[in-house]
Amino acid sequence: MLNPKVQQSSNTIERIQIEKILAMKESQKALKERLTLIETALDEAELGLIAQIDAGADLSRAGYAVSVSQSERRYPKWKEEFISLAGKAAADVVLESTPATIYRRLVVK
Repeated sequence: MLNPKVQQSSNTIERIQIEKILAMKESQKALKERLTLIETALDEAELGLIAQIDAGADLSRAGYAVSVSQSERRYPKWKEEFISLAGKAAADVVLESTPATIYRRLVVK
């Protein structure tokens, strides 16, 4: 971890300080790109296993308790404003007719 306190004996910025910052920025960029690749590979691997589980794959030799969790959410950002104009009953009707976003994830224990 870098020391948050910058200790300098003068009020002069040297080239080496700037080069260190530029090097850290390059490292940060490379790490972000690597993280994106890892996240993509992880998503693909999990989706593949979820598809196998959905197709009835035998989990007896998996060595872990593996399952698929599913949740759904609705995010009507307009809800508060709509309730103030049309009432809660009307908002409930619209909410019930809004398709839910379904989230599925692999659970390994």
